[in-house]
Formats: sequence, C-alpha cells, structure tokens
Amino acid sequence: MPRRHQSGELDWTGRITKQGDSMVRKLLYEAANSILTRSRESFALKTWALKISKRRGLKKARVALAPAARYHHACHAARLHFVRGLR
Repeated sequence: MPRRHQSGELDWTGRITKQGDSMVRKLLYEAANSILTRSRESFALKTWALKISKRRGLKKARVALAPAARYHHACHAARLHFVRGLR
C-alpha cells in the first residue's frame, strides 16, 4: 500500500508501506515481475513500467507496477475504464 502525502495542491504517493497483507504485497510484486520479464505482449502499463526501469532500474519498476496492476485489475473486475494517474 503506497503512503500518501497531501497538503493543498501537493499530492504525491510515496513508497510502498508494510501495511496490509504481506502475501498480497509479495504476489503483486511477483505479478509485476512476470509482466516485465516474461510477458511478450506490449500494452500501456508494461510500456510505462519499462520506461521507469530504464531510468531507475528494474526493481523500482516492479515496485511501481505492483500497485498500478492492482488498481488496473480492480477497475477491470468492476468493468471500469482504467486511467493512469487518477486514483
């Protein structure tokens, strides 16, 4: 679960905290790893994470992709349209 910092117009999401179910965090990290390293398809979320991996490294890209994948899955399950940046 990412830590949120909000004050007035400033709103940024920090690193993943150790709150919540540890098994879910591990599974999301493994899913992000599979998307980045095993998946041959190309889609917007993977492209976004690959750009991060080029700038910051693969580990940070996996950590960034994990909550985004969780949000995308939740939107897909609820049949909503996924829009990156809106949470």
